[in-house]
Amino acid sequence: MVDTGISRARAARIDGLDYLAAPAETTAELGVRADAVGHVVLMHLHTTTPVRLAGSAPSGTFLQRAELD
Repeated sequence: MVDTGISRARAARIDGLDYLAAPAETTAELGVRADAVGHVVLMHLHTTTPVRLAGSAPSGTFLQRAELD
């Protein structure tokens, strides 16, 4: 999975943002259980956007080093 979206509550505070679904809902629509996702690639990091997949981070979560520097 690439990126993980934001929560419905956070999206509600952003003017003009149309919230579509949580990652677990989207993967389910594609026939993939959220707990079956083994790797997540985060394209960018926000302190307000933690990884959200079935309530816990998968074992392989990747982020470019520049986001941490």
